[in-house]
Amino acid sequence: MMKKKTVKKALTIALSAALSASAFISPLAVPPEDNIPEGVSEEEWARLQDNTIEYDEIGDLVQYFNPSYTQAMNTAGASTETVSFAVDQFTTYYKSLDLGESIDSAKDAISGIGEALKNPSLPTADREKYEKQLAELNLSLATAEATQKTMSKTVRSLGQTVRNTKKSVEISLRPVKRQLEFGMQSVFLQYHQLLINKGILEKQTELYRSLLDTSSNSERQGLSTEYDRLSAENDLNSALVQLQQVEDSLEMLRRSMGLQLGWGADTLPDIGALPEPDTDFPDTTNPDADKTAAFMHNSELKSVERYSGGSDKRDVTDRKSNEYRGKLTAKMDSLYADMKNKKALYTAAETGLRKAELEKASADRKYQLGLLGNGEYKALQLSYIADVASYELAKLNLFSSINTYKWAVDGVVTLE
Repeated sequence: MMKKKTVKKALTIALSAALSASAFISPLAVPPEDNIPEGVSEEEWARLQDNTIEYDEIGDLVQYFNPSYTQAMNTAGASTETVSFAVDQFTTYYKSLDLGESIDSAKDAISGIGEALKNPSLPTADREKYEKQLAELNLSLATAEATQKTMSKTVRSLGQTVRNTKKSVEISLRPVKRQLEFGMQSVFLQYHQLLINKGILEKQTELYRSLLDTSSNSERQGLSTEYDRLSAENDLNSALVQLQQVEDSLEMLRRSMGLQLGWGADTLPDIGALPEPDTDFPDTTNPDADKTAAFMHNSELKSVERYSGGSDKRDVTDRKSNEYRGKLTAKMDSLYADMKNKKALYTAAETGLRKAELEKASADRKYQLGLLGNGEYKALQLSYIADVASYELAKLNLFSSINTYKWAVDGVVTLE
């Protein structure tokens, strides 16, 4: 049976906890690496834990492992951890009261007294005593049921408060996360641009080594001069030096991305393949609708348009807003034009690559038959290598341009 004092104490604790929880606007701290975050499947978490940075993982890697973002989340989450602990304590206290058992016991007692009162031969003194007990039990039951309803509602409300405050701070930190994600994507694309350079140099190195072997054999047979061999050696050595420089830069970018996305200083992550560009996007997106979305998502514009009162300040706010909107409109137009241009260059490079593949096959046959000299063959091979690189670079540039445009629509853009 619930005493009035106990009920009053429980309601006081519930009210205090509710008021305390509403005073905080921070999320829970980011979960440690060995705990799977809410909303993430085991398969997705295992994929984030492997040694490869895939392009589509970058957003999650920033959220769960980037030092700057996780520190901001942990700092913001400290106060909510306190609230969460208080909510847990209140929930434990509520369960310890076991109001359901008290209510059931009161109902059983009421039922028993009710049966006793049905006895017509019950002495008057006993009947009065039972009726008094029945009134007290009914009052206690009503109080217990009201308390149970109030405290149950409070537990649900406090839990929702923690979830809401976590979401609120995640939203407040979203611009930070988006900037970090865009930055890491840019480094990812820079890595793949260096990979294209590496591929060119590797093919050049392979070609120069082959030509050096041919020149050396020809010199021994008296069919070429020492100059031809030395020239081939210089070409090979120059390509090897450049190749080493690119490989060093690739390692530096891998290490940089690793440090920003959860790897230790002594661990180099692998970098996943560049996704294929959405070649239909430049022709199917709606630039006018995209500008509207860019206005809506741009946090800088929202800051500019924040009005603090007063007609003079309203005029200043409107002027700054119009100026920023003008710049953002021009930027969106520029990014859209760049995307369309990159699409045209990609289409041209794709056509050029098909033509270059046919020319290379013809040059290989002629060289094997002795119908092409080293110089001619070298020039044709270098031209083919350049065409392949142009295609790969055009594909990368199109992907990068689409990516930059989409981020601008989502509010992440730099205005000159």
